[in-house]
Amino acid sequence: SNINSSDNSISKYREFLKDLELLTVHYVVSAIKESGIRTTIGNSLTVNEFIERFGFSDKYKKLVKRLIEILSDNKILNIVEGNLDFKEDPDIDFSEILPEVLYKKYPDFQAEIRLTELCGEHLYKILTGRKDPLEILFPEGDMTLLTKLYQDSPTFVHMNNSIRIITENIHSSFSEDKKLNILEIGAGTGSTTSYITPLLKNENISYTFSDISQAFFIKSKERFKEFRNINYKVLDIEKD
Repeated sequence: SNINSSDNSISKYREFLKDLELLTVHYVVSAIKESGIRTTIGNSLTVNEFIERFGFSDKYKKLVKRLIEILSDNKILNIVEGNLDFKEDPDIDFSEILPEVLYKKYPDFQAEIRLTELCGEHLYKILTGRKDPLEILFPEGDMTLLTKLYQDSPTFVHMNNSIRIITENIHSSFSEDKKLNILEIGAGTGSTTSYITPLLKNENISYTFSDISQAFFIKSKERFKEFRNINYKVLDIEKD
């Protein structure tokens, strides 16, 4: 019974990912149209022309290759001798994968859909540097949506439980006179940390909760205040 349930969950998740991928295609096409670039047949641009016409912010130019792959995979354009040859809008019924439909179809994946919707609606402004994506992910510092994703989404529940079991197994192999030092990189909302906290009642464990900004520590310090063996450190692994 458990095996069948697991198989069904995996199958449902794969179906969900396929629909979510189509939703991202919808938002990519919408962003291109918002830039003024025509996606209809006969319009041909070089990659540099595409970048210039769209107005990509320098820090997002590295994403151009991936966006072109998405458009090519979904037959929105052909890549011919380095040129991007747009076609008529693809025969994709986007009405079947819009957020309002997916919310009803996948009640267990509300957070993933909502985050995709929020980022997708602002994709053009984000990629052109007119909108800070952190303002979308953390509106006025609110981490509610991301916490729901990282802590309660079925995908992350499975991942976090796996991390918990691995950590428990590592700790059980340690003798009591040895100290286990754990560093969590990108601890963010503290969702993964919350799965590890039962272990932190052991005094021979030191846990470092790190992220790129102290802003992530405010709520977590309150949330995990009973655990004196949690240290909070700013860490940006791209720089340090």
